[in-house]
Amino acid sequence: MLQARALLLAQQRNELTAEAARVDAERNYATLTGLHARPAAALAESPAPVEEVGPEHPLLRLLRSDIDLAGSEITRAEVEARGSPTLSIGSRRQRADDFSENDNALALSISIPLGGQAHVDAATSPARRARVDAEVNFLNTQRALSLQLHEVEHELFTLRESLPLSEEQTRLARQQWDMARAAFEAGESDMSQVVIALQQSRLSARELNALNLRHARLICEFNQIVGVLP
Repeated sequence: MLQARALLLAQQRNELTAEAARVDAERNYATLTGLHARPAAALAESPAPVEEVGPEHPLLRLLRSDIDLAGSEITRAEVEARGSPTLSIGSRRQRADDFSENDNALALSISIPLGGQAHVDAATSPARRARVDAEVNFLNTQRALSLQLHEVEHELFTLRESLPLSEEQTRLARQQWDMARAAFEAGESDMSQVVIALQQSRLSARELNALNLRHARLICEFNQIVGVLP
């Protein structure tokens, strides 16, 4: 009886810990989503039929637009630095001397920029650096996404291989608990064997549940990495 009582107390402590974790998780969920009620069913995603991080990835498209924008800024800076000849047309009144009448004259003014290539390069240097930074950011992000995809694919493969084994282990642990309980009720064993079998069964069930949750999360991570959102 003492052993059973100790097992009950341990289980009650575990339930209190789990309840505290649930409250924290609900608070984080409300903060993240702005919702105060959980969905009726957990979100379940299927792996996207994509094997690599393609150019249509939303983040890569955004970074590509930064490169294009930087290129446009280079063109604008070059045009401003080079300038272009301008022709101004106006009129003026003039007279030859104090005794002559005023004459209307057409005035033409031509402005020709004299800046050379060195001036253009200096003026466009900040824009060119911005484009290089944008290109480096694009390549680094693409490389990071590809590395994350490889890691998630490897973990998914390993987990899928281990899930059937964990399911079989959980089933066997449950059977052993049932057998130990039946043997105790028939007077063929003591309480210690029942307790050990029960603990093993619960441990196997928790591990299987954790694997299933990890599997669902990895699928979500996989879809996000390849740019497919729910």
